[in-house]
Amino acid sequence: MNKYILLSATALVAVLSFNAKAADSATGTAQVEVVKSIDIEHTGTALNFGSVYARDGNTVTIGTNGNRSEGEGYGTTSADQFTISGPSGRSVTVAFPASAAMTKTGGGTLTATLTPSQTGSITLTSTDVVIDVGGTVAITSSTPLGSYSGTYNVTITY
Repeated sequence: MNKYILLSATALVAVLSFNAKAADSATGTAQVEVVKSIDIEHTGTALNFGSVYARDGNTVTIGTNGNRSEGEGYGTTSADQFTISGPSGRSVTVAFPASAAMTKTGGGTLTATLTPSQTGSITLTSTDVVIDVGGTVAITSSTPLGSYSGTYNVTITY
């Protein structure tokens, strides 16, 4: 009987030793680099065609330099402007709409075709990227007289 108890105790110790688990650990690392965000800002005043004459075939074009290059009119003209900034070496895609609708109080709509100085993929550098926006608007003798205005959205993706 003593042999039986000794054998049972030995078997119990062996089973308990077999089920015991070893423990180990390792250390992970977390890190982050915080950099300047990528931003677009409207830095111009507006795409301004100035005062234009209501005449058939009066297509007025404002270049990205802000000067009237086609059409008949007078007064101050200007290109619009946007500035993109961010970490050097990052690429962004800039998307402009093809046109902007301009309306006047009391009715009347004109469509300006937009001509930005840059679109598509742009790689940022250590200096800001400036995009000037010119455009074209067609005026006829039947265009309702008055002041027209509208907005358009520029999108950057990165």
